[in-house]
Parts: sequence; C-alpha cells; structure tokens
Amino acid sequence: MERPWFIERLGQWGDREAILWAEGWVTYRWLREEVDRWLERLKQEGVSAGQVVAMEGDYSPRVCGLLLALMENRNIIIPVTAASLPQRSQFLEI
Repeated sequence: MERPWFIERLGQWGDREAILWAEGWVTYRWLREEVDRWLERLKQEGVSAGQVVAMEGDYSPRVCGLLLALMENRNIIIPVTAASLPQRSQFLEI
C-alpha cells in the first residue's frame, strides 16, 4: 500500500531539522523512523484502521511521531493533554 504523501515527504527531507526539543533538533529522518516504530507497535497491539485511539501526552517528538502514525493508520484520534486532564473521563467515555 502506498504511504500518505506527508510520510513520503518526511523521507525526502532526510537530515534536515524538523522539531526543536529540549535536547536539541530532531531530524525528519528520525521522525519518519519514529512513525515506523509506532506503526509497528500499533500492529503488535492490534490497532486497526477506523478504531478510536486516545493519545495521552503533551508536545514531544515521540508524541508527534505517534500522531503521524495514527493518521497513517487511519485511526480516530482523541488527544488528551495535561491541560485536558480534568475532562479525561468525559473524553474517553465519548
């Protein structure tokens, strides 16, 4: 199956700087590899296209990789951050 254009684009940009994080820059190559790691994990966990997935976490390169992997996997994503923790139960119930 052909990968989405945004994932292909990550591979094209290689070692260019993608995300600035506490430890420094993360490259597009690293981000694409992170997407692949998450896709493998989703497969191992039996997460298939169309399933609703709650994604808990604040901004980080790993969370960005997970978001892109869930998008590629065609999941319905419920982002839960520290700011939304008071509504966490409500979000998960929905």
